Amino acid sequence: MSGFTPVASKAAVIGAGTILSILGPSGVLPAITAIPLGEISDGSFDGWKTSTTTATNFDSGNVVKNLGTLFDWGTMSCTYNNVPSNAGQLALLAAAKSRVAYDFTLQLPVEPLWGQTTTGNLYTISAIVTSAGGFDFSQTKVSTCKLTLQINDIVITPGS
Repeated sequence: MSGFTPVASKAAVIGAGTILSILGPSGVLPAITAIPLGEISDGSFDGWKTSTTTATNFDSGNVVKNLGTLFDWGTMSCTYNNVPSNAGQLALLAAAKSRVAYDFTLQLPVEPLWGQTTTGNLYTISAIVTSAGGFDFSQTKVSTCKLTLQINDIVITPGS
């Protein structure tokens, strides 16, 4: 028999309990207390990327050669329920208007499949808010907004 243990609930896998919080402008000390952005419903991180440039020459043996050039920390996007009085959402809009990098934390829930029992992974992020505040409205669902962060730096603290 294998050591596989089925997940008791899909919610344990999809990130229920994930908290995105905003702090102040990056590099400003002392940092303010983290303010959670309430009602985050979905999110995605497109991952790290490295740009390349072709370095093919006559000595490349008819094979394309590339060099890595610029590193990109990636982009994070989230959808959240529109709560106009939420302090985190108001701080997010102020950050978007400022056009400077802000600090964020993304706290993931405990992931037992990774051997975590106390805390989930913590991502400390410096990013520019490139999109926030747009919303949809409907008679059949809760009004939602989207945010996009262009990431300048990430520090990952593994959960335990």
